[in-house]
Amino acid sequence: MKFAPLLFTLGLLALVSACSQEAPKAFRPLPLARGGVPTGWIAGKPIVSVLEAPEGWLRIPEVIPPSAWIPAAWPGIYQASVRLPGIGSPPGRPGPHELRVGERELTGQPFSQDLLEPGKFADGDFASFGDELFLVDRSGELVRGPMQYIAWIERGFRDEGRMHVPGITCDGVLLLPGERLRLDLPSLGDGGAELVFGVAAFGSPKSGNDEPPELVLRVERGGQTLHTESLAVELLCSTKPVRIDLPNFEGGELTIVIGGELALALIQNPVLSPLVDSVADVDVRPDLVLFLADTFRADNLAQWGGDPALAPIMNAFGESGLVLTDAHAPASWTLPSQASLLSGVYSPQIGLVGSNHAMPSQFDTLARVLSEAGYRTAAVTDGLFVSERYGFDQGFEVFLESEERAGFDQKTQQRVQSLLDADDGRPLFLFVQTYRVHTPYFASAQAMAEHPELFGSDPEPADWEFTKLFARAGKLPKGTSLRDNLDPLRRLYLGGVADLDRAFGGFLQQLESAGLRDAFVVLTSDHGEAFGEHSGWAHGSSVYEEQVGIPLVIRGPGIQPEVLGGPVSLVDVTMTLAELAGAEPGPLWVGRSLLGEERALGPVFSFESPAGDDGSDTSDFAIYDGRQKIIGSIAGQAIGGEASFAFQLSEDPDELRDLAASGTWPKSLIDRWSVELARATRLVAEPKPLALSEAELIEFRAMGYFGD
Repeated sequence: MKFAPLLFTLGLLALVSACSQEAPKAFRPLPLARGGVPTGWIAGKPIVSVLEAPEGWLRIPEVIPPSAWIPAAWPGIYQASVRLPGIGSPPGRPGPHELRVGERELTGQPFSQDLLEPGKFADGDFASFGDELFLVDRSGELVRGPMQYIAWIERGFRDEGRMHVPGITCDGVLLLPGERLRLDLPSLGDGGAELVFGVAAFGSPKSGNDEPPELVLRVERGGQTLHTESLAVELLCSTKPVRIDLPNFEGGELTIVIGGELALALIQNPVLSPLVDSVADVDVRPDLVLFLADTFRADNLAQWGGDPALAPIMNAFGESGLVLTDAHAPASWTLPSQASLLSGVYSPQIGLVGSNHAMPSQFDTLARVLSEAGYRTAAVTDGLFVSERYGFDQGFEVFLESEERAGFDQKTQQRVQSLLDADDGRPLFLFVQTYRVHTPYFASAQAMAEHPELFGSDPEPADWEFTKLFARAGKLPKGTSLRDNLDPLRRLYLGGVADLDRAFGGFLQQLESAGLRDAFVVLTSDHGEAFGEHSGWAHGSSVYEEQVGIPLVIRGPGIQPEVLGGPVSLVDVTMTLAELAGAEPGPLWVGRSLLGEERALGPVFSFESPAGDDGSDTSDFAIYDGRQKIIGSIAGQAIGGEASFAFQLSEDPDELRDLAASGTWPKSLIDRWSVELARATRLVAEPKPLALSEAELIEFRAMGYFGD
């Protein structure tokens, strides 16, 4: 396990202070697991078998008796549940699942539709999906005897000692039943301390008896039990906060003990905080909240010309803050655009021009800069591109992601609440991202009833299913415009906007109830969505305004309600939040503060960045200079010297009149900003190569990526 130098340094300072009888006058919350828990903190013997494994990994066996196998839905295939599925990517192995018959190791295959094709898999091949194993055994011979399933579990192998279970990446530690986590804690002064952490249990929620499986967590001090918590075992983990008051705590050892069934306990981001009513140098820096509505067109909101009745809560939010009407996405789809937002640089600078690379390791992301400045950093996302697999968790002490398409209140808000309830006294940076209005679009019955202008006076939900509308869009009579073809899909999309607006209101109430009334809150998106404009649908295919024009609103103490023009970008949001926190920005960041006079002084760039591109294909870019915009072409770092299209947005906001051949200004604009454009496309850090598994590709295809 990796050591935590910061923790040992602070612990040593506390010891020296105690020996010299000079107690510190003020204390700050102390994260205990940053960099991984020190060697020796995990004690006790697991009550489950653990096999020999490479450093940083656990191999946990489980017997699968013949009675566990049942015929699957496909001929010649059997399925069985396992109690603790493997997680991670073990070195030199195709996956974290090992299935053995005696000394013979069976062959693991990725779970895919190929499982249904008899010729693709051989007898003895198996695949996993969640806690289910699917075994090809046409003769039925293998399932007649006992087998051994071995789960490979990653523990302490990641950079910075991070822990990962499905849905959660965080600073913390994983424990097996029977193990103990010994916390050797310093004193935080005469007022005592409070220990705050999140807990979750990973494993199969199925059980061989009538009772659902669970783990039991106990916190002990000097042989006395301070706290007991029952943890329901889940495949997609959700954490709940634990708070333990330690009055008159003078330092010493606390022990977290895990008991129960075959599962893993996650101790998430333990922090020791002073237990006092006030501290002399209490951290008064503001809380920062970044809410990103993925795929959200700017003109969904009234400030950008939208229907005022569609999103009244977001419209009211805009009326109380700074509205930046000329905001543009750095790219026309999720991965490169949000990578720019969180890294502070344009996506070509970190090599995220396609989908086969992840964020460079150890980059000065916004979350890392704020964390090192003393902020508690937490994220709630809907996964896929905005995920740990793509490196977006860097700098977040807690990164919660989900790929379920449940309602916002059943998913996002519950996870947000778990983070708000884990307040440890530090200022908070909270990033929330949702795919609620992304394809496949859907609208609730409430949205349909409240918006007859979209769905009619008596809508039938079955008539508004995305798959039906999508199939119908390609079968309209010849001569029908693309906009008309896509109009039912556009209406369904707008119904989702209405639903998200209502959810955003609930999110704001959560912040207020948690005492974040004075937080700085940013509302924005990563790109728009085309519905027939310029012969396009969806996003990721152009840098026209319907795809890269985004809403951007900032609300907080001292920010006067105002509507301002001038081109700005998501990379400017990065710089602005660091400024509000009083943190030193990353040395490579390219943005400007949105709260200063330098806002919109220079150019803003947007890149098409096709998802299937490796950086060498030709694609489009846009330069914004005031209300002038040109579109050019780029292949790798080779930038075309001529404008393909040019528009005066002040007179032609819909980009219908191409001025590329009219006068000299389009060419002059490219020449004027050629140095800045070259800098925005020059690699400053190597991305991490990434290959998606077949199971991951299935998830992406369900959202409309990587093929039909």
